[in-house]
Amino acid sequence: MEPGNAAFDADLRRRDPAWGLREVEAVAELAGRAGFGAPDIASMPADNLTLLFRRAG
Repeated sequence: MEPGNAAFDADLRRRDPAWGLREVEAVAELAGRAGFGAPDIASMPADNLTLLFRRAG
């Protein structure tokens, strides 16, 4: 994890332990259990990603 992302993650977790950055695979697994298909992934500025989930079926 890049230093800037690590600092952002730490700040989020200080505010609320349930918050923080997540791995794409972990988010996709949770979405899959909720009935969503694999995400479309778009790269964003500053090393960020946008994940777009659609209901499966």
